[in-house]
Formats: sequence, structure tokens, C-alpha cells
Amino acid sequence: MTKTELREFESIGDLYSKKLNDVGIKYVDDFLEHSPSQIIEITGVDKERVGQWFNVLNLYHIPKVSVRDAELLFNININSVEELSHRQASRIYYKLKNLEEQTYFIILSLPTFSTIDEWIYFSKLMTMNIKYGLNIPLISLSFSSLMNLERALELKKYHIFTIEDFMSKKQFVRNMRKRLKLKKYEYKDLLNIIELLKIDGIDVNIVQKLFESGIKNLEDLKKKAKIDSILKDTIDTKSIEEIKNNIKEGHD
Repeated sequence: MTKTELREFESIGDLYSKKLNDVGIKYVDDFLEHSPSQIIEITGVDKERVGQWFNVLNLYHIPKVSVRDAELLFNININSVEELSHRQASRIYYKLKNLEEQTYFIILSLPTFSTIDEWIYFSKLMTMNIKYGLNIPLISLSFSSLMNLERALELKKYHIFTIEDFMSKKQFVRNMRKRLKLKKYEYKDLLNIIELLKIDGIDVNIVQKLFESGIKNLEDLKKKAKIDSILKDTIDTKSIEEIKNNIKEGHD
């Protein structure tokens, strides 16, 4: 969970963060668990302002983007992770520079070109249109704490960006586990999560749901009798049955 309080965002501020806190929405991830219409309904805040908050908070979810960075990006008309993924570092840099010179925004230190390049790199990974299989960004596994920004950047040194890259190259990187600063059981958990993703019909969102329910490997999944109840709010009944059949056919 992103333990960043909403009051840290200038666009939300103390007044609105208190209103959100009063209904149990204190942190960034608390907010993003709701839809815009739900936020509007429970807070009474206007649609345009709520839309701005969603855009800023989603930009904040990009690795290495700070609270202030997210708000500055929004104010140079970058309204989503998708938009950032199509931009050039040089243009963003000069837009930020112009923002400081032509508006009331005070930017104590402009981000470097390499920093902006990393924002763009991670935004591209986050918007890859791949639902199943192993050709998905490793940073997508950050829900488990087994993969974080530091580890993703370490893997980048070896041109390992996706789970497929990891599986094909891990044997060629000496002391992979230690390089990632993972304990033995953590490294095993990481490999087990990847095994779950090999099952047709299972994507990162489903793996996250299973992980949160205590299912961390294939054996746990085969033993769990109530997979239907775990996934009922994530996918439809037909998809659940297809996954169960794929588990049975592929791993008997």
C-alpha cells in the first residue's frame, strides 16, 4: 500500500483531505480503491476537481515520481500515465522550466533528463497492453513487496525488464538472489508467483488477489477449495471455471 497521506498533495490540501479522512480515505491507495463517481457521491466534491485528483494520484504511482513531481506533470498537461509514456524527456524538461518562469509555481530543483527518462520508461512498462503470459513488466509485481523500484533498477542493468526476460536470463546472472537483496524464502515466493502467471487465464490482478488471500504458489491454489469466492469480485464465473480447468489439465 502507498502510505502517502492525501494531505501531502497541494491540489487536495488540508480541507479536502480532512473531508476524505472523515469517510476513511486517508492514503493514496485508499483513494484509488474507489471510482470517481464514488468519491463524488461520498464527499460532494465536484467532478472536475475529483478528476484532477485521480490524474495526479495515478501519476504519483509511477516509480520515482514524487508528490510534487506528479502535481507539476499535471500542470504541464500530462494527465495520465499513458500520456507520459508517449512524451519526450527534453520537451517535458522545457515545459517544466517554462512553468516555473511563467506561473506562480516554484520549482526548487528541475528534474534531470535522466530522471525524466526513467519516469517515461516506467510509464511505458505500466501501460504495456498485455493481459496474460510472462511478457509483462516485473514492476507489476510490486504488490507483493518482492519486487520494488530498487530491484527493478538492478535488473535493468542486465536488460531484464519483463518476467519473460527474468526467466530466460536469471541463470546467467551470478548471485541473482543476492543482487536483488532477497532472502531465500522471498526468492522462492517470487518464482512461485511467476509459476502462477504461467497458467492460462491468470494475470497480475488475479495473482495479486490470490496473494492477498494467502495463495502464494500452485500447490496452495490446487488445495484451496474456495477459489470461486476469492475471485468472484475480480472476474466472472466463466473465467473462474476456465482457470480451474487449466489448472487441472496442465498440472495433474
